[in-house]
Amino acid sequence: MAYHLRKVVPVAGASQTITFDHDNGSEVILFVSANTSVINLPGATGFGSRILVKKLSASGTTTIQPAGGQSIDGAANYSLANQNRYVELLSIGDAGWAIVGNG
Repeated sequence: MAYHLRKVVPVAGASQTITFDHDNGSEVILFVSANTSVINLPGATGFGSRILVKKLSASGTTTIQPAGGQSIDGAANYSLANQNRYVELLSIGDAGWAIVGNG
């Protein structure tokens, strides 16, 4: 599947809601420079869209929150606490998001 980069988003504030369509395997990359932030994901209604979140800040925590009723690998949310850590998520339909890479 070919991915189509839709957005590269800098996140400097405390909260960011991400919206994009899920057709053709869209991809969004977020660079988080805020010390503490919450990333609100869109509903994972389609399959194969990817979101990559990288935490640039040395302090605070970035929390990634799926849409209501969905999860990230079965969990209610996912947190990045250390600088330069990342997580890559893949939409898996109504169940939510699957972690396909992290570091």
